[in-house]
Amino acid sequence: MNEVTTLSIVALSILSTILIFVSFNQNRKLRNYSNCKQLQNTLQESELKLMSVINNSVSSILLIDRAYNVHIINNLAKEISLKVYGKAITEGMCLINYFGKNEYRWEENIKKCFNGETIKTTHEHDHPDGKHYYEIQLSPVTDNDRVRWIAIFMRDVTKYLKTKEKVSDSERMLKLVINSIPQSIFWKNKNSIYLGCNNNFAKAAGLKTPEEIYCKTDYDLLWNKDEADLFTKIDKEVMDNNIPIYHMVEKQKQANGKDIWLETNKIPIVDKLGKVIGILGTFEDITYRIEQEESVQKSRRMLNDILNNIPVRVFWKDKNGVYMGANKHFASDAGKNSSEEIVGKNDFEMHWSKNAEYHRADDKNVITSEKARLDYEEEFMTICGNMKWINKSKVPLKDTNGNIYGILGTYEDITRKKKYELELERKNRELKLASESLNSINIELKQAMEEAGKSKELEKANTKLSKVIDLLKIKQKQLKQLNNELIETHAEEQQLNEELIATNEQLYEQKQELEEVLDKLKQAQVQLVNSEKLASIGILASSITHEINNPINFIQGGKTAIELYVHDNIPEHKDGLTPLLQMIENGIDRTCKIIKSMSRFNHSSETNDEDCDLHTIIDDCLILLNNQLKYKAEVFKQYETSAFALKGNEGKLHQVFLNILSNTEQAITKDGLINISTALENEYIVVRIEDNGCGIKKEILDKITQPFFTTKPSGKGTGLGLSISSDIIKAHNGYINYESEVGSGTMVTIKLPVTL
Repeated sequence: MNEVTTLSIVALSILSTILIFVSFNQNRKLRNYSNCKQLQNTLQESELKLMSVINNSVSSILLIDRAYNVHIINNLAKEISLKVYGKAITEGMCLINYFGKNEYRWEENIKKCFNGETIKTTHEHDHPDGKHYYEIQLSPVTDNDRVRWIAIFMRDVTKYLKTKEKVSDSERMLKLVINSIPQSIFWKNKNSIYLGCNNNFAKAAGLKTPEEIYCKTDYDLLWNKDEADLFTKIDKEVMDNNIPIYHMVEKQKQANGKDIWLETNKIPIVDKLGKVIGILGTFEDITYRIEQEESVQKSRRMLNDILNNIPVRVFWKDKNGVYMGANKHFASDAGKNSSEEIVGKNDFEMHWSKNAEYHRADDKNVITSEKARLDYEEEFMTICGNMKWINKSKVPLKDTNGNIYGILGTYEDITRKKKYELELERKNRELKLASESLNSINIELKQAMEEAGKSKELEKANTKLSKVIDLLKIKQKQLKQLNNELIETHAEEQQLNEELIATNEQLYEQKQELEEVLDKLKQAQVQLVNSEKLASIGILASSITHEINNPINFIQGGKTAIELYVHDNIPEHKDGLTPLLQMIENGIDRTCKIIKSMSRFNHSSETNDEDCDLHTIIDDCLILLNNQLKYKAEVFKQYETSAFALKGNEGKLHQVFLNILSNTEQAITKDGLINISTALENEYIVVRIEDNGCGIKKEILDKITQPFFTTKPSGKGTGLGLSISSDIIKAHNGYINYESEVGSGTMVTIKLPVTL
């Protein structure tokens, strides 16, 4: 019940009491005087009751006659008159004498009231503690169909009006905040009928303004019946169970016919008694994030397929020797069913735990030296206890900043190759022994021939020669067999070498593919991380904008109140306070500009068909970088004055110019000059940003837009700013060019298509 209704009810109650009093006052004259004492007591009792009611009223009450004389006045009326006019109104006082003939403000309304009208009005009064507002009602009091008195009811409604104004301000602020939030917001009643939404939701639903959503259902909007059925079903579950649903991912059709992915939250709205009266919903377009995640997953699957199909064992550990992953061949050698069983374990938990200290020392040496250890051989014991030879390599793993966080290891089974090498070595030893034996036989043969020349011992020599010849035949046969085995061994070794060469070529090709996939994965992961950071920053910026707006409004209100107070109470100090108040006003304007720039920079959209104010975008970026620029550089602007229309993505164009101007600022140490100009050339708007900074070397000028390329120290940049800016300009069918000379500065030229 509002204040006016309450005042009317009180007025009617008091009027009824007054009429009873007047009626009783008239009738008592007609009573039998024999009952005079009893009537007098009754009258006194009635008067006491009447005054008690009047004095306990929440409104000030006066009863005046046609001569403006006060017959009845309660305590509250006396207090208000004393507070407002410095002197209390009392019974028997004439209001004309109290106010003065020229200053009596109610005379016209009192005349109307004596003619039978009930008058309701609001009176404003200046008070030392500020303006006060009083709600006044003048009601005629009749006797025998003639207005004889006027009852005046007055109530201080200052607090009510100020509260109402604050509520209105809060409602306006809430609406502004809701429409500034990048997420889409809506709310419905218990029957899933829309009661309101913000601008982003209205746009997604194909409506021109949020007001058009009122009293519509999901079946009245552009989504199909199946979607509307699903949304209504989820609404009912949330409201029936009084349990919110967070981070629900769903697909939805937009006004342009495009399907997008949304992350939705639905929360039941309850009244003071905890009863569900509706539902509040928010959703955010996460299509880009979903696409990036799918791209990352696809790259991961491809990487996993490559790792699991190359004929090499692959594993990677952190700096503490804990396995972070491996391919399926390594897992099989370790006696595990999958590579997931390897993660989190160390060498002391494997079947080769006896050699764990050796492996840990080997890992530490690679990490400490920051150098790879390649192609070294060692023996390896299988899960079955068999020994085999492996060719092993280890390289340090580094992040984008060059910091080592682990090692990558590979090895391949060379047991078969090692076996052939050992067999070849054995055959060579046997061949050497056979050759030495043949030389010994030749010496014996020579000796036998010498002995055969002697006549006396000819028979004996012939016999010995025959034995030597037989022995020589046997050795020749053995030598021939050994040569055949050696030829076969060489053939097998040649075949093995050919297989190894083919395997190495295949490994090299797969290594190239793996490096390309790793580069794509790294780029996609970094872009995904940056996307998540920008989303969080967007939410944080919206929250900061809202939090700053409230104190700025209070400061603005306080400044206005100070100006009014100085004007009304201490005008002689106005000249001295004016410069201080102007400084406050300048600070408020500066803060408001920064807030607006943050809101526009935080603008979230995936389309390139928005109307973009190029000069406002550049000015926003300069405002955000003002704190860095004001101490080291002076900015000169020369903007195109002719009208032109630029279509694009406002948020992404903010990102381009903020990246370029930020690099410009970082290239200047002191006494810098930055010239920014825009000009129409044919069907393009051309932006030129020129500085007198340190400049860029010609040999790296062509590399500055490559992903991850940066000349900044480790940890100071990702090398993606200019790469992303170049991609955004290309997506807008534009061009970007860099000209630079070391020691003279850099000029960036951007061309964007426009409509004249």
